[in-house]
Amino acid sequence: KDKQLFGTESRVYSDLSVLAMENGQTDKSRQFFEKALSLAAASHDISAQAAAFFSAGEFYYFRNETKNSLDSYKKSIDLWRASQNSQGEAKTLLSLGYLYLKQSDYDLGLETLNSALLKYREAKDNRGEATTLKAVGTVLSVMNEKQKALEKLHPAEQLFPESVDFAEKASLYNSIGHVYEDYEEWQISLNYRLKAFD
Repeated sequence: KDKQLFGTESRVYSDLSVLAMENGQTDKSRQFFEKALSLAAASHDISAQAAAFFSAGEFYYFRNETKNSLDSYKKSIDLWRASQNSQGEAKTLLSLGYLYLKQSDYDLGLETLNSALLKYREAKDNRGEATTLKAVGTVLSVMNEKQKALEKLHPAEQLFPESVDFAEKASLYNSIGHVYEDYEEWQISLNYRLKAFD
C-alpha cells in the first residue's frame, strides 16, 4: 500500500474510534485508535497523526484517564499546528478546554476555549464558533459572570446554522434562559426555555 492510503485509512479508524466510544464500545474504540495511530505513523501524514491522537484523547477523556487524555490532546494540537489545520486545532482545543473544566480548572479551561474560538474564526467555521461561544458562555454563567455570559451566548444564537440539530439549539436556549432566570427576568427566561422546544 502507498503512504497516502495509510493516511486515509488512519482517518477512517480515528472517526470509528470516536463513534465507538460515544456508543459505549470501549474495547472497539481502543482497537480503532491504536490502529489509527499505527497507520498514521506509517503514512508520515501529519494530519492523520493529529486525528489519531485526537481520537486517543477522546477515548481517554470518556474513560476519565486525565493524564493520558491531556497528553494525547497536546500531541494532536502540536501536529495540527505543524500541518496548519486551524479546524483540527480548534476541535482539539475545544476538547482540551472541556477536560480542564472537568478538573474544575475554570481559568485554564476558559483560556483554552478562547483559543479554540480564535481558531474556529480563522477557519471560518460558524458552527464550531457557535459551539465554543456556548461553552464559554455556560462557564461564565457558572462563574457568576452573567453579563459576560450573555455577551457570548447571544452571538452563538446568531451563528448556529439552520441545519444544526435540535439538541444543540435546545441546549443553547436553555443556557440563555438559565442566565435570565438568575437575573429574575422570568418572562425572557421562559421565552428562551420554550424556544428550546420549537
